[in-house]
Amino acid sequence: MPTVLGLDISLNGTGAVILKNDVIQYHHRFEPKSIGIERLIEIEEYVTDLIETNLLDLVVIEGYAFARANQAHQMGEIGGVIRRRLHKLRIPWIEIAPNQVKKFASGKGNCKKDLILMNVYKRWRVEFQSSDEADAFILAKIGTILKGYTESLNQKQSEVIKALKKVV
Repeated sequence: MPTVLGLDISLNGTGAVILKNDVIQYHHRFEPKSIGIERLIEIEEYVTDLIETNLLDLVVIEGYAFARANQAHQMGEIGGVIRRRLHKLRIPWIEIAPNQVKKFASGKGNCKKDLILMNVYKRWRVEFQSSDEADAFILAKIGTILKGYTESLNQKQSEVIKALKKVV
């Protein structure tokens, strides 16, 4: 069974969840203390440590939220830093659009973060303190399914997986 890292990358709080054999091995919301370029370095080091201390089959990253008006350039910077790091370490990774993450979690591609937290708890009986961790859990869950783990999916979840298999 696969070991998958789900990453919800953010400048203020990066959510990370590792699923091994579909069991949570690690979950955390990392909050950098620095500002400017030091913040990017801090996040990169956190993610690099996760990658280097776990034998991962796949990393699943939430794609850019293009509709967000604030901090688009900064998010592009940290997103690029992490993608470059994964490439250099030869770690397989995929990107999932934010609306697909929401649809998989709640059945709606445009729901609020608290609805994702609630649906993660209702469906999988997993409670997180932050929506960043809940998003990372969904990303890791999608990754495990794409890597061959089977579980009963509802129609909306099946639609997401089917769409992703076309591009992966």
